Amino acid sequence: GERPGSGPNSQRWEAVFRRERRPASLDRTEEANAFSALFTGEKPRERETLRAFCAVFPRLKKEFYTMNQSNVKKLAVAGLLCALAVVGSMFIVFPVFGSKCAPVQHMVNVLCAVLLGPWWGVGVAFVASLLRNLLGLGSLMAFPGSMFGALLCGLAYHKTKNLIATVVGEVFGTSILGGLCAWPVAIFLMGKSAADIAFYAYIVPFLISTAVGAVIAGAVVFSLQRSGALRSMQNSLS
Repeated sequence: GERPGSGPNSQRWEAVFRRERRPASLDRTEEANAFSALFTGEKPRERETLRAFCAVFPRLKKEFYTMNQSNVKKLAVAGLLCALAVVGSMFIVFPVFGSKCAPVQHMVNVLCAVLLGPWWGVGVAFVASLLRNLLGLGSLMAFPGSMFGALLCGLAYHKTKNLIATVVGEVFGTSILGGLCAWPVAIFLMGKSAADIAFYAYIVPFLISTAVGAVIAGAVVFSLQRSGALRSMQNSLS
């Protein structure tokens, strides 16, 4: 037979040997280049393209599955907390100047901030306020009375990871920001007389409502922190 080092087929044999002795790092580089070529418009060899796809697809599938599973869990928890806010407003509520203050909503705001994040909290507050209005359990005041507190306490926990700062953010956002924004809602959307209601009239009732709900939520979150359950819940949702 013909030896690999001589004859007209020597170059072919040398190419085969070089292919066999090539480091594995070069194979991985070719796989990455072949996979990127799928998006750049280049046309690599069919075998290299298939190899690259087979190497990368399991990792992409795993990352997509993990992200999708996390979002589904967060959506489920958000739905439960939204239902808790709506049902709680049926039993614990007190009227003030046409508004219906519900402390359970503010407790849900703090729980959303700790478990889900600020934007999930705002979404839960909006949907809960909408459902309360559709079911006749609340008024238009539910929107400024819940969404400002949900956003502020969510941002406070996201930046500081401090429970006290989160509770303070809920109380300040609902009582001050929500209370001030409730006045134009009452005047322009609910037909209240500006002469009968001062612009700061909703601050005190909103303060009472949010303080009760925030303290209850703070006690619940503190108990979960002490037992270690809060960390495991956060890890399962991340």
